[in-house]
Amino acid sequence: MKGGYQMVDCKGLDLTGGSTAQTIAGIHEEFSKALASNKPVYLYGCKNGTNKPTTPIQAFLNAGATGTIVATIAGAKLFVSSENAVVIE
Repeated sequence: MKGGYQMVDCKGLDLTGGSTAQTIAGIHEEFSKALASNKPVYLYGCKNGTNKPTTPIQAFLNAGATGTIVATIAGAKLFVSSENAVVIE
């Protein structure tokens, strides 16, 4: 493995979104590439409420059920479905 890390553009994902699914075009493919890279992952382009941008966030990714990718950030879990829907627990 070569050094480095992966950056995933979350395209405005609202981290306060709760259990309501947010659909973001192409996000599953980006998470899939990051997971396959086997490198540290940082999420950017997130927001914390309306128009409150965040700094990049380190995430731990793993494969979930039925093609879902699970990202853990600061104790929260993001479930990214193959239909590009993101649910935050």
